[in-house]
Amino acid sequence: MRDSDGVDPEPSGGPGHATSGSALADPAGPDTAELPAVEDSGGGPRRPEWPGRAGSGALRFARNRYVRVAAVAVVVGVALGYGVRAAGPTLHAIGPPLDAHLSQDAVEDTVFRVQVEPAAALDGAELRLDSMDVTSDARVVAGEISYRPPELQEGTHTLELSVDRPFVPWPATRSWNFTIDRTRPTITFDGDSSRGRRGQPIRVEGEVSEPARLTVDGQPVATEGTRFALPFDEPPTETIVVSAVDRAGNVRGVEVPIAVEVRRPPEPVRSVHMSAASWAVPGLREPVLRLVDDGAITAIQLDLKDERGEIGYDSNVPLAKQMGAVRQHFNLDEAVEEIHGRGARVIGRVVAFRDPVLARHALANGHRNRVIQTPDGQQFAPNGGFTNFADPAVRKYNIDVAEEAAAGGVDEILYDYIRRPDGPLETMAFPGLRGGAQASVASFLAEARETLEPHGTFLGASLFGIAASRPEEIAQNVERISANVDYIAPLLYPSHWGRGEYDVPDPERQPGRIVERSARDFIEQSEGSGARVVPWLQDFTFKAPYGADEIRAQIEGARRAGIDEWIFWDPEVTYSTGGFTG
Repeated sequence: MRDSDGVDPEPSGGPGHATSGSALADPAGPDTAELPAVEDSGGGPRRPEWPGRAGSGALRFARNRYVRVAAVAVVVGVALGYGVRAAGPTLHAIGPPLDAHLSQDAVEDTVFRVQVEPAAALDGAELRLDSMDVTSDARVVAGEISYRPPELQEGTHTLELSVDRPFVPWPATRSWNFTIDRTRPTITFDGDSSRGRRGQPIRVEGEVSEPARLTVDGQPVATEGTRFALPFDEPPTETIVVSAVDRAGNVRGVEVPIAVEVRRPPEPVRSVHMSAASWAVPGLREPVLRLVDDGAITAIQLDLKDERGEIGYDSNVPLAKQMGAVRQHFNLDEAVEEIHGRGARVIGRVVAFRDPVLARHALANGHRNRVIQTPDGQQFAPNGGFTNFADPAVRKYNIDVAEEAAAGGVDEILYDYIRRPDGPLETMAFPGLRGGAQASVASFLAEARETLEPHGTFLGASLFGIAASRPEEIAQNVERISANVDYIAPLLYPSHWGRGEYDVPDPERQPGRIVERSARDFIEQSEGSGARVVPWLQDFTFKAPYGADEIRAQIEGARRAGIDEWIFWDPEVTYSTGGFTG
């Protein structure tokens, strides 16, 4: 949890800013209640002396108790003789509240104000702050005295106004007992209450150090004393912000990442990629199955929908059949049965938003919003065939393919190309987009996860290697995506990194080092999300030759980063078997 100043804005209209309103006057009347009697030296009750200001003349008490008794008698006699009620000036407190709790910032903006009637009575007024005379610092205008206190120490203070009144030997008073509070409330959380399982309810509980107004992401939360409980239908996909505002207006904001328990398959995923067409070729299929039989791999990644937009199995998804996207290279039930029979898992790869088949069909049938466009409404990058991830029909189609495969026994759905095309964002338009491209990609995965959960199917997302350092370039935010999947699969192919990336001089010839360092970045950014990191690694030659040694180096690099899972890619599906078993 990170303690965050200013996460919540300073509350308006807080207790330190109430400077008007007649409701703040003393309901018992304009004057203070009669002061309690105390014992004098003769054992009888007497009025306490009022420490009045020098020069107040006949209104000061005589110290001789006989003189005081005589003075009272004269006052009472005059009142009875002339039918006049003993009266004095009226003191009406305008603000702040008489028992205010104020932060230092609030004190600096607070003016203590009292209206006095008649105004002439202010000639005999005295103002004291913590027993110190501050009358000369007050301002008197048209029957109102106002005072702005200086910077004060934390704690309780007393400001008292006394005004002489005729015929009565004690003054009228108005006082404030106010508290300066510079201490922000603290927020603590109970044990593991901020941990939960994806898709299951969670209740985050904790306590505030003092009575306070509590909010979560700006929404008010009820408290019982200083205790609080925050129920969620399932762990939030993003960090929540809990804020507490105490009586003085001090604010404490805490960012609370909800840790999600990691969901793991029976065995770590160690897999290789197979295209749909390669599964139909015995000479390519059988060597991969032997890797399963030898215990070198625990899963086979089999393409369901590829970069061309073609579906390689016998799909019955209506839109796929309508568009002519189905290329039946294999029967899904038979492939799943074969792989399961060997004791391995099936990872179904679905290339989502790069889909030339869907793009052509959409444009031919008047559904231009289904493709990413240029600002003037033309199709963006027609050769790439990028479809619009913000369009509901595009999202539904890719989820329908995944759900069909999950119902057919595929253990995991691994989405690929869940991103925007490369290039400046200002050159692209996404009809219907709300909240930004990165948020839209993450919300698509959230929809897919909700659909797949009843099947128990794992969900993964392939990410560009640069997603950890430059997410805005491709609309792949690691934290947001991780919160909605069981694992992320970053493409950490050494040949795809530029020289010097992650301070590795020659990544392609230093495969172990670049895999380790880049993998650590993805681990850090996905921490607490519940998502594992299962990297894509390289078994193909680009500029430097790759074979068993390079495979082993990448596997060891991933292990040094704390990862014991991987998926290897060879576009020709001819794997260097020695690297997996050595």
